[in-house]
Amino acid sequence: HETWAKVHIQADQQIANYDDSWEKLAALRGLCARLGVITTPTLVEGVWVVPVLGWYHMDWDQEPPLQAPPGQQLEREPIPADQLATDTHACKWGQLTNGSRELAQRLDEENEAWGIWPLPEALVRNVQIPEGQRRLPVITFSHFLPRAELMPEKRFLFQPNLPKIVGSEFVQGR
Repeated sequence: HETWAKVHIQADQQIANYDDSWEKLAALRGLCARLGVITTPTLVEGVWVVPVLGWYHMDWDQEPPLQAPPGQQLEREPIPADQLATDTHACKWGQLTNGSRELAQRLDEENEAWGIWPLPEALVRNVQIPEGQRRLPVITFSHFLPRAELMPEKRFLFQPNLPKIVGSEFVQGR
């Protein structure tokens, strides 16, 4: 995974080990630059492709906890959110805690550091046109969900605490 701090990666025939995820993210950014990987909004064959850096925060989940119907019990208690993903334990962000709003905001700020924001003026003009009238489609992508309606309701999920580790209002804001 791209920000797991203690996972070895091979870059330029050297194995590297990173003290934390910030260091690994900086190395990944440098590797992308050396290889010519485009990491900024780009018009590709008539389509704007816009990456969005982000991280989850547990308070993105606004739905109440899963509860059994009156007079019944759940067959098993849901697994706590911090035990659902390896990111929680493998990503180390200095003094910031995985799942915190502070970490999500700090990673959102990396959009400026990577040159993703501010957006190119031509893209801004394009998105100001009503969606059905735009000449150029826009595709944004992130590792995390921007909108709660993209996540099924907890009662339909095998892991009802999953919404706590998959979304970010900071990604939505972008």
